[in-house]
Amino acid sequence: MVRRRVLIATSMILLLVVLGVLTALALFVDVATALWGLVGFFAVMLLARLLGPDRIWLRARSRLFDAVFLLLIIIGLSLTITFATTPSPV
Repeated sequence: MVRRRVLIATSMILLLVVLGVLTALALFVDVATALWGLVGFFAVMLLARLLGPDRIWLRARSRLFDAVFLLLIIIGLSLTITFATTPSPV
């Protein structure tokens, strides 16, 4: 039980760091770069869902559903970044 709590806490901290870095990229570098970073984050989540053990995930959905859903998000974001212009807000 302690190991699971440490894993959850570490995951939450990592998620906050990733979101902070992506926000900084969007504000100070380029929105498209931040969006490609988000695509990479979702790709890592897809790999973690496919390769990770089932017990660390919520059992409300199946592994196949999560994999297809994340893959659709990755494809949608990639197409959006490729075909849309995203000017920097600063």
